[in-house]
Amino acid sequence: MRYFFHHTKRDCSVLDLEGSEHSETQGALAEALDAAREIMATAIRQGRDVSEEAFRIVDAERTLIAHLPFQQAFRRGDE
Repeated sequence: MRYFFHHTKRDCSVLDLEGSEHSETQGALAEALDAAREIMATAIRQGRDVSEEAFRIVDAERTLIAHLPFQQAFRRGDE
């Protein structure tokens, strides 16, 4: 199934028009988590705060599958 990761920022949303294929929702969630961490790492190096940003993960029918605030992307414990 195709999933899309719409990036919501403070004042706008950036729609993911391409999406990516995953056999299950867990794969899409894992990709979104990795992408959020990459965005956060880049932002930290540039001195930007993206902690209030998030991904809205939707399927091909535009059904909301999950909302992933970037704050939840921090590794905790032994993840």
